[in-house]
Amino acid sequence: MMTSIRITTSFTFAALLLMTCHKVVEAFVPQKYQQSTLSHKMALNDYLSSLSSPSFSTSAVLAPHPSSVAPTPSVTPDSPTDTSYFSHAPLSVFALDQLKTKGPRANADVGQPWDASRSFYDDDIMASGSWWCAQGGWPSPKQRTTTEIFYVLHGHGCLTDLDGTRHYFGPGDTVILPKGWSGRWDVLEAIHKVWFVHEHPHIEESSQPIRVRIVPYHMASPQYLVHKGVRPDATHGAPRTSSSVLYDVGPTEVGFWTCTPGSFPCQHRSTTECFHVLEGLFFLTNEDGTAQRCRAGDTVVLPKGWSGHWDVIETVKKLWVVKRASLAASIDANDDQLLFVIILLTVTILMSSSKGLSKAGQVFFGGLCVGTFGLGTWQTQRYFEKIRLMEERQNDLQKAPTTTFNLQEIQQQTNNFCQLQLQGRYDHRHEFLVGPRGPPPGALPDTAGGISSAPQGYFVMTPFILKKSGETVIVNRGWVPRAMVVPDRRQSNAPRNDLLQWDRPDTVTDLVVVPARAETPKSLLVAQHDFQAQPPRLFWYDQVAMQAAAGLPLQPPSLMVTAIQPKDQPSSLPLRPPVEHVGDFKVTPAIHVGYAATWYGLSLAGVYMTRMLLRR
Repeated sequence: MMTSIRITTSFTFAALLLMTCHKVVEAFVPQKYQQSTLSHKMALNDYLSSLSSPSFSTSAVLAPHPSSVAPTPSVTPDSPTDTSYFSHAPLSVFALDQLKTKGPRANADVGQPWDASRSFYDDDIMASGSWWCAQGGWPSPKQRTTTEIFYVLHGHGCLTDLDGTRHYFGPGDTVILPKGWSGRWDVLEAIHKVWFVHEHPHIEESSQPIRVRIVPYHMASPQYLVHKGVRPDATHGAPRTSSSVLYDVGPTEVGFWTCTPGSFPCQHRSTTECFHVLEGLFFLTNEDGTAQRCRAGDTVVLPKGWSGHWDVIETVKKLWVVKRASLAASIDANDDQLLFVIILLTVTILMSSSKGLSKAGQVFFGGLCVGTFGLGTWQTQRYFEKIRLMEERQNDLQKAPTTTFNLQEIQQQTNNFCQLQLQGRYDHRHEFLVGPRGPPPGALPDTAGGISSAPQGYFVMTPFILKKSGETVIVNRGWVPRAMVVPDRRQSNAPRNDLLQWDRPDTVTDLVVVPARAETPKSLLVAQHDFQAQPPRLFWYDQVAMQAAAGLPLQPPSLMVTAIQPKDQPSSLPLRPPVEHVGDFKVTPAIHVGYAATWYGLSLAGVYMTRMLLRR
C-alpha cells in the first residue's frame, strides 16, 4: 500500500514539474522565436480600411454631446477589494459632468488639448475608468509602463507608432496600447473612452517598433466568433456562448464574448476580469444574494475568486480584459503531458508487484526511458535546425530585391528566400483561391498559431505575365476573409456587395516577391478541389491543380511566389505578409524547446521510478 502511495505521489509531482517547466519555457523563450504563422488571436486590423465603416450598437454609447462641454470635477469612489463582490459602474458614472478635470496637456504641440478622467476600480494590478480629451495633439516619447485597452464611446483620433505608421480610430473601436509603446497622440475630434489598464512585468514584443492595435466593432459579429454551444452548467434556458481572443500577450488577454438568454453559475473565478457591456441586458448576483442589473454601456469587474450567478435577459455582447492566472493556475488539465503521465502511472501500478518490477515492467520502463530520451533529442535537433533555417532566411531577406534571375534555377532551390523584383500584368481571368486558411504571417499584429478557428479565409492566386520575357509565374497575392468569398448563410439570401471585391490592378504592376513551394498532402484522405466554383477553390497548393486553374500547360511547372507587403504602402485586401515574417514556422523553436524539456523530464522520471521499483 505504501509503495503504491509513493508511486502515485512521485508521478504526480513529476507531472506538475514537467508541465510547469513547459509553461516556463513558453513564457521566457524570446518572443522572436515564438511568433507563429497563422492567426486566430488578432482581429482584422487592416480589414477595416478596405470595407465601409461598421455599424455598431448605439445603445452602448452616450447620447450625442457637444465637444465643447467641460467636465466638472468629481470625487472618485473607492473600489471594493472584497472578492465576494463584483464592481459595477453604469454609464452615468462616466458622464462628462462626473469626470475630474486634469487641465491642459503641457507637452501639446497641436491645438490646446485638455483632458478629464475618473477611475472607478484599481487593485494595483488592474484598473478601470473613463477619459475625455479635447481636440489637439502631443508626442508620447516615453514608453508605456502598462498595457491599456480602451473602448471609444465618442470622437476620432490617430495614434502614430515610432516609425510613423498611423492608426485611426473612432466610435465603436477597441484600441490596444501594449506596454512599451511610444509614439504620438492626435485627437481629431473630442474623445470619450472607457479604459482598462493592466500593470504587469515586461513582455518582449515581437514587433519593433511596438504597434497599436485597432479592432473595429464588426469583429464582434457572429462570423468572427468561435461558437461554444450551450453552457453545460446552465440552470435555466439554453444560454449559448461565443467568443474570440483579440490580443494575447504575456499575462494580458482581450476579447469579445456573447451569450444568449439563460442562467448559469460562476464558481471561484481563477482570473480577474474587467469588461464593458456593448449590447444586452443581464443580472449579476453575488453569493450573498445581492444582485445588480447590467446593460449596454455599463462597466463591470469580476475579481479573482468571485462566485455568483448570471441571468441573461437579452443577448449580451461584451468586450473583456482578463489578467491571466498565475503559472500554477494556468496548467491545463487537458495537456497532452498530463494524459501521458496518467497513462504511465496506470501502467506502472499494473506492472509492479510486492516483490519488485515484473519482467514485462522492466521491458516497458527500459523502452520508456530510451524512447522518451530519443524524442527529447529529436526535438532538440529540430530546435537547432529551425534556428539555423530562420537565420538563413533572414540573411536572404535582408538582401535587396534582384531584377536579374533565372526562373528555372530558382524553382530548383528548396530554401531560397531571395527577394525578386517583378514587372508585368496580372491575368485576373484565371484567378483562383486556396483555402480555407488563416491569414498570412505578420499581416495581423502578434498573430499566433496553427490551424485557426477564426478568422478563416482564402489566399488569392493569380497568374502574372512578366513584361520582358513573357513567362508566367503564379503569384500568391494575399489573404481575404471568408466572409468576402462565401455568403453568410445566417444572413439574408440577398447578394453581398463585398463578395469578391478586392483590389485587382489591370495595369503594368511592380511586385516584390519571394519564391514559394507547392505542397504534398501528408494523408491519403484529402479534400477534392472545387473547379466548378467561381473562382475555382483549391484546398492545398497542388502544383498540377494550380497549373490547370491558371490556364497553363501542366509542364513545365510554373514558379509560385508570394507577394510581400511594401513598408511604404498602406495595407489593403488581399493582405500580404511583411518581409520580416515571410516563411515563419507553424511550430516555432519555442514549442520544440517545450517538447524537449517534457520528453527529457519524462525520461528522467522513468529512470528514477525504474530504479526505485527494482530496489524494492
